[in-house]
Amino acid sequence: MNIQENILFRDVAEQLKKDFMLPNWKIGDKIESESSLIARFQVSRKTVRNALERLASEGLIEKSQGKRGILLRKPLNEKHIRHGLNFGIVGNENIMNANINDIPAIAQGIISGLNSMDATLSLFPFLSNQSPGALDSVKSLIKKHVVDGFFIFPSNDCNEVCEYLRQKKIPYVYIVPFFQTNKVYPEPFIRSGEHDILQNAVQELAERKIKKLVFLAGENDSERPGTIFKQIFSNKELSSKIEYITHDCRNFQYSQLIDEIRKNSSPETAIMCSNEFAHLFDIARETLPLIRGENIGEMLLFKHFSPDWKNYQKHFKIIERDYFEIGIRAVEQLKKELEKIQKYLEK
Repeated sequence: MNIQENILFRDVAEQLKKDFMLPNWKIGDKIESESSLIARFQVSRKTVRNALERLASEGLIEKSQGKRGILLRKPLNEKHIRHGLNFGIVGNENIMNANINDIPAIAQGIISGLNSMDATLSLFPFLSNQSPGALDSVKSLIKKHVVDGFFIFPSNDCNEVCEYLRQKKIPYVYIVPFFQTNKVYPEPFIRSGEHDILQNAVQELAERKIKKLVFLAGENDSERPGTIFKQIFSNKELSSKIEYITHDCRNFQYSQLIDEIRKNSSPETAIMCSNEFAHLFDIARETLPLIRGENIGEMLLFKHFSPDWKNYQKHFKIIERDYFEIGIRAVEQLKKELEKIQKYLEK
């Protein structure tokens, strides 16, 4: 079933539910024949049958082979009848704060991808310190028929959420903003392509005859890009061309960071910082051009979630993580999962 057919059968089912809510419909009444419904809605027989199956699965009608369906119960008097597909993200109250997490940037890519499906995205900021798990919220959303699938982000119970969705035949994609090679993630998952991004940056430096890369690491840099650099420089051919050094700069003040940059300044050295130090760069805007004048081979800024990082473009080459592309790829994967489930249900 393609996406358009999926939307059509839902529209037919929702219109029939509206009909059943009218006073003239009584429990036990027979519904129209398939041929009559095909003519009325101008859709295929397959679409009509899927619509009737949907109503039967909700316990509204009894459907038997070769006979007209019978109304078993009246639908609930819902104030809003939803059309099209709607997917959900469950997160905490910071779900839209781009200064402290990556989800907003990924969600932009998801929304862009969903536009081609005539689908929408809902954000459900339910998680908190008191209620860190998502499973109860997900179950409630499914029971209310609010969501057709999920983009799952890390939570305390993400494995249980994914297992529950698998059992219920509800499409989902697990999104891994920070990929770790030693972890097992629920399938299917989409991960950041930051390994390739950083590797390409290092290879470009080597081609420009940069001999050393100094990474000034902050509190959030131990897993990434720190561990990624270790993997990249395990390549002996690359490590023979360019040396890699990490300096732990956690809790550094402005003067300490600038001193560290000055100590490592040379025409054959590239210095990379993450935007964890962005507030220090705000102070240092007048100093940075002077540092550049000392012939540093390259100043690199690795962009995590960020304040206005574009302010630093004149001082740094920006190494930007692929958040938007993660969202686009997650939508493509969810389409595949949706099609798999529809094929399963049609058997």
